[in-house]
Amino acid sequence: MKKVTNRDQCWQTIVEALRELLEEMGEDPGAIEPGTRLGADLGITSVDVIHLALLLEDRFKKPLRFQDLLVVDGDYVTDVTAGQILEFLARGLGLADAGAPR
Repeated sequence: MKKVTNRDQCWQTIVEALRELLEEMGEDPGAIEPGTRLGADLGITSVDVIHLALLLEDRFKKPLRFQDLLVVDGDYVTDVTAGQILEFLARGLGLADAGAPR
């Protein structure tokens, strides 16, 4: 994987990982937009989210502390959007705003 230096590259990496995960699940992801909810729209379970986190950590070659996104005040978040993952990763990776999908 080449070094990700902006939000557009980060977004493309997230979409690729989501497509890979959904293909492994035998699902057709269709269009993935920033507002796409992992659970409600794509049928991704909490176990699948862990798999997605591992896929992304492997792609970015860095531990990403997904628990900071998925646990708030000791409670698990019930659903997140692809855009929330982008924002979380962009902050964690210190990415420039150039090329950000909106």
